[in-house]
Amino acid sequence: LSLDRALADKKWTALGEQEGQTFAKLPPAVIVDVDETVLDNSAYQARLIAEGGEFAPKTWGAWVGEARAVAIPGAKEFLTTAAKKGVRVFYVSNRDAGEQAEATRKNLAALGFPDSDNLDTFYFRDESKGWKQKSPRRLEVAKKYRVVIVVGDNLFDFVEDVKPARERRAAMVTDRSAWWGTRWFMLANPMYGSWDEALIAYDYKQAPSERQRLRLAALDTLR
Repeated sequence: LSLDRALADKKWTALGEQEGQTFAKLPPAVIVDVDETVLDNSAYQARLIAEGGEFAPKTWGAWVGEARAVAIPGAKEFLTTAAKKGVRVFYVSNRDAGEQAEATRKNLAALGFPDSDNLDTFYFRDESKGWKQKSPRRLEVAKKYRVVIVVGDNLFDFVEDVKPARERRAAMVTDRSAWWGTRWFMLANPMYGSWDEALIAYDYKQAPSERQRLRLAALDTLR
């Protein structure tokens, strides 16, 4: 429903970075995150639990290389519909552009996702291009496309700041309250994300026990 509204309204954009620019004549595009937005990595998380481990770049890289993640229900159907309406799909992910992009493309292509024939629409983390955060990559898309919908599982998939405290994060959510569920679509991810990083003050050098203490202290048990 939102996609049809967005395509009909040439003044519609889902990028705060695109406001104030001339974009009405640009072709439409959708930006989606990858992990827990179009690909389901529950199997990797389950392995960590079964083995008593924590996230590590080595094990994560091995999982990505397997290219065996399944699709998030509804993701392929929505993006396929968008593509049929002439909408370009961009995959903006913090997976590594050098080592993980091709494996991710193969995974998505095998599942039948659109715009996965090559890496042209894959905007992955690449610090050599200044692409550590997602904002510069969204701006890159905005140069040639009118972004009509953004889908992700993390606040930073939509709007970004450097290590914002919890109060700042809350403000970032309410500042665009009218966009949630119309231009921005958040998929719940209870497994990991910047919400968890905020609880531990973005400091993973702390002992696991201290991280757990901070998480527990943040719980609202309604007692």
